Amino acid sequence: KPADFVSFGDSKSEVRHIILHPKYNLSTNRNDIALIELTENIPFPVACLWSSRVTPLENLNTIRINYMNYDDLFEEIKIENSTLIPNKVCGKKLSWKIRKSQFCDQKCFENFDGPIFPPPQSK
Repeated sequence: KPADFVSFGDSKSEVRHIILHPKYNLSTNRNDIALIELTENIPFPVACLWSSRVTPLENLNTIRINYMNYDDLFEEIKIENSTLIPNKVCGKKLSWKIRKSQFCDQKCFENFDGPIFPPPQSK
């Protein structure tokens, strides 16, 4: 079920439309990215996606997006701040291997389905 709301801090907006990546693979989570159209503007910084093949520094401040389900009543996308940690730390706690192309953050043990990206000032 698509998310009903997106929240960032105290701001919240209903989701009008979601466009999934055309090659998204549910079983592998490859191409796990989407465009989300909201009914209202929220004060969210512009997303910056990594364009370098160099792994960013550990302890880099990031923004994480979590997909949350509340007892099947409604679903929400929550945007929150986080920090990168070494992949080997996540890898020891998880039952699958972390790829070099993936990043781990301090919240990876709580919820591992959300993308991580640098805030605009971290370019």
